Amino acid sequence: MKKSFVTVLFMTVAASAWADKALFSSSTEEIPEGASQVPPAVLKDILKPGGESEVSSNDLELLEECRQEKNPASKDYSKFFVAKSVPLGDEGRTGYFVRPAAQPYCHAFYGAHLFRYWFVSIHLSGDQTKPKTLFSGASDAVSLLPGKTHGYHDIDSVSCIASGCDSSIYRFDGKRYVESRNAASSSHKPKNPKNRQTH
Repeated sequence: MKKSFVTVLFMTVAASAWADKALFSSSTEEIPEGASQVPPAVLKDILKPGGESEVSSNDLELLEECRQEKNPASKDYSKFFVAKSVPLGDEGRTGYFVRPAAQPYCHAFYGAHLFRYWFVSIHLSGDQTKPKTLFSGASDAVSLLPGKTHGYHDIDSVSCIASGCDSSIYRFDGKRYVESRNAASSSHKPKNPKNRQTH
């Protein structure tokens, strides 16, 4: 379905206003500056069916179709993703924001106007790094906010339709990220363009 110019313009304005105070942000067509190849252990954690990554066997079948179409000689899926190192929370709580790459494009983790993404923490265990997917989302835009809950930064997920954009704030509850029932109390309140609703 073709998006109208007004819809695309509205989504761009909404995403720009929303990202003003973010520590980090990305949208469907915006690959983060400085993004690079996904570390193999992080990709393995994301592509593990079930769990926090929310990757299904159908997603993996679609990804395999892309691999066969784009580079049948290689068994490597990493080129279909990019990662950016991000501060997930208090000192020592670092990790990666992972999303599908723009090139080569693979439809497995894109929708009509949304994209899938993951926030993955990295823990050191001896001389090994242990990745753990903390949050998996799918929306038009996502932002890591300055406010923290239980030591981890809050996440703003923005989904848009023709009539406007809707923001959902997710906070860490000590074990995982959950949608906040009281997003208005967030330490970061995005500018609200016309027609935008906040949960």
